[in-house]
Amino acid sequence: MRGDTFDFAFVSYSLEADTDYTLIYYADKEDRTVNWGGDNPGAVIASGTSDGTGYLILSGSPDLGMSLPCPPDANISIYSYNGSPDYYTHAHGAKIWLVPTDCLTGGGLPVATWSPDRFLFETDLIVYVDTD
Repeated sequence: MRGDTFDFAFVSYSLEADTDYTLIYYADKEDRTVNWGGDNPGAVIASGTSDGTGYLILSGSPDLGMSLPCPPDANISIYSYNGSPDYYTHAHGAKIWLVPTDCLTGGGLPVATWSPDRFLFETDLIVYVDTD
């Protein structure tokens, strides 16, 4: 994907009802199991609140001001995801996660509360080239 804005549409269901969520670019540090939080540099993409049934739609065209992944994200070259246990199509790229906003620091990165049973994680990596 290329452009001067990050154009996206995200739809989810079976979330926690009436809960604030944030779509983030989670950028790993080299020592990601010790030094985590996703702010390497990471970014907030969008936020919204699920409805009473746990349904959420987010869409937009934010100017993130960077390509994804963005240096020094360790997912550019240090970590590879096309082998076991992930078997992603793309070995390197950016992780996009949906997390409850209350797990973030003041609504932004870094992730402050590790609550993986409440997160939606990537199922593949993406590459976005910011052209401006």
